[in-house]
Amino acid sequence: MSNPCEATTQTEIPFRDEEHPESTSVFMMLNEQRCKIIKCKIDGENSVFGNDTSFKKCDWLAIDVKTKREIYIELKGAYDVEEGVNQIKETINNLAKKKLLQELRDNKSPLLKIGYIIHKSRTPAFETKNQKLIKDAKEKHKLIVRFRKTPHKEEITNVIK
Repeated sequence: MSNPCEATTQTEIPFRDEEHPESTSVFMMLNEQRCKIIKCKIDGENSVFGNDTSFKKCDWLAIDVKTKREIYIELKGAYDVEEGVNQIKETINNLAKKKLLQELRDNKSPLLKIGYIIHKSRTPAFETKNQKLIKDAKEKHKLIVRFRKTPHKEEITNVIK
C-alpha cells in the first residue's frame, strides 16, 4: 500500500498486519456489492500518522464512502480487550486533527462508529469487566465495539449497518 489511504471496490478487502507477517490475526471484509471503501493504514510504516508514537493506535480504518460509516480495526495477538478498545478510542480522538481524513469523515453524523477487535482468544464481549468499557466507548465516542475471533470474514452490509 503506497498511500496511507486508498479507495477500493474489491470483492474481498483484507486487513492484516503487513509489518509482522507472522501475525495470524486477519479480518476480511466481503464486498460482493462492490461498495466503495476507503482503506486507511493507521499504525506502522507509511500510515496516516507516519512515525508518530505519542499514542497507541488501532491498525486500520475503513470508511464506507456512501454512508460515511467508520470501521476501526485492531488486530490483537493476545487477549487484551482494554488495550484494544483504548487504541481505537485514541485513534478516533487523534484523527480529528488530521486534515487528510477530515473530508472523508462525517464528524457531525449521528451514525455510530464500529470498532472490531480481532484476536485469537475467546469472544470477551459479555464478560462483566468489559461491559463498562463497551458502554463507555458507545457513550463517549459513538463507538460500537465488536469482538471477533481470527480469522474473521464478514459481509460489508453487515459491517456498516
